[in-house]
Amino acid sequence: MNQPGRRRLAAVALAFGATGLLAPAALAGDWKLTPFRLRNKKADFSLELGGYLQYDLRSFQWDVEQSTQRSDTADVRRVRTGLQMDWKKLRADFDVDWTGAASNVLNDNEPPYNEPEIKNAYLEYRFAKPFYLRVGTFKVPVGFEFLTSAGKTDFVERSMLANSLGPDREWGVMATGELGKKFDYLAGVFAGDGRTVDQSAGTTVATRLIVHPVKHVDVATSFSYGEVEAEPDHPGTDPDPKGPLGRSPSGWRFYERKFVDGRRLRWGGDAQYTRGPFQVKGELLQLRSQRKGQGSTFDDLPDEVGTGWSGTASWIVTGEKKERTIKPKRSVFKGGRGLLEVAARFESLQFDDAGDQSGFEGAGNRARNLRPSRNRVLWGGVSWLPSDWMRLYANVYAENYLDPHLAPEPAGARFVTGTPHGQGTYVTYVARIMFMIP
Repeated sequence: MNQPGRRRLAAVALAFGATGLLAPAALAGDWKLTPFRLRNKKADFSLELGGYLQYDLRSFQWDVEQSTQRSDTADVRRVRTGLQMDWKKLRADFDVDWTGAASNVLNDNEPPYNEPEIKNAYLEYRFAKPFYLRVGTFKVPVGFEFLTSAGKTDFVERSMLANSLGPDREWGVMATGELGKKFDYLAGVFAGDGRTVDQSAGTTVATRLIVHPVKHVDVATSFSYGEVEAEPDHPGTDPDPKGPLGRSPSGWRFYERKFVDGRRLRWGGDAQYTRGPFQVKGELLQLRSQRKGQGSTFDDLPDEVGTGWSGTASWIVTGEKKERTIKPKRSVFKGGRGLLEVAARFESLQFDDAGDQSGFEGAGNRARNLRPSRNRVLWGGVSWLPSDWMRLYANVYAENYLDPHLAPEPAGARFVTGTPHGQGTYVTYVARIMFMIP
């Protein structure tokens, strides 16, 4: 990390620490310190340390070395630490991802970033149940899967719709709360829809409404709107496209970014039924982007459309309730059996344009009639929590591409045995060990 970066990170951490430790210092009360939590019940204050580490192992049943950006078979996937302070009606949250530094220590392949990255950094004031106000950098509220912590997902990877079509964390202000017993809402204005990426839109508004129509059922809808401005394109420039990237769970880019300019609109819905140890859920998300002046002769092109959906079923075999944070009734280290969950998911992600489908189909980043590109993935998995602080995953997934020419192995290529490549199913096995605090 460069020197200014270190100073910024240290300053934010110091400010957060000072807020948490000094603000209630003058208040009398009984202080209680546990391994990861400092609490003063009389002062209505707590400061809690949290985080998790994920280490993944992968086995590709195809020629991954020639066809995917994720060619390593083992890596540190995430290393997160965070502090959360609650003092009366005020909450502060600060989280950092140290994955790049950890990967370098273990001599992994090049990580996605090589210095610590701030994830969440916000203040939230709870005026009343119907109205909380949050200010800082946090997730833009679109989609259930994206808003689920990476430490609490059913599978090793989030769904493709969340990774390829969803927004990211951004600086903004958001109101959230409960409207009676039937409705929850989130609504905010953000500086963009991804503060760490070059493809971010400008000022973005986003909303999410969750309805609880009957017991055990939740239904939600999400929406975001922003304007994307293309980079200048004239002699001597080399602009980068700002459209979405279609990436498979294995890391294969089956759809490259296209040049876009104008409105970026997301809309989607999700629903889940949860009862005891069972849960069934589904999600749909569509991203539609204008391509004003992005043709080869700077003419307007039909909108680019990305559509993703997924359906998941899970069952906790050991009988614990399926909740956002699942925990075993009894740890194996205390004579119990831990928590065992099995799950299955089927998902699809497709890209096309909204124009006339006749004529030549192209995969170029300024093509008028975009060649449809799709990946469908069937997941199966089991996860075991021997205790509150450890989780083991074993997943297998099979990918199938609409267009063999855009699949990982080129159409027409052959193994040395003569078996053709380029069509069919691509199978990958993934395992993860995760340690969590608290």
